[in-house]
Amino acid sequence: MTVHFPFQNSYSALPDSFFARVAPTPVAAPGSSS
Repeated sequence: MTVHFPFQNSYSALPDSFFARVAPTPVAAPGSSS
């Protein structure tokens, strides 16, 4: 079975005053619990 999620990311077409592009935050060990 194939599942389709119709993500359009339409927010990225909005003017810059509506959102800010940010870089991902690096982490020491993704997925590990501390």
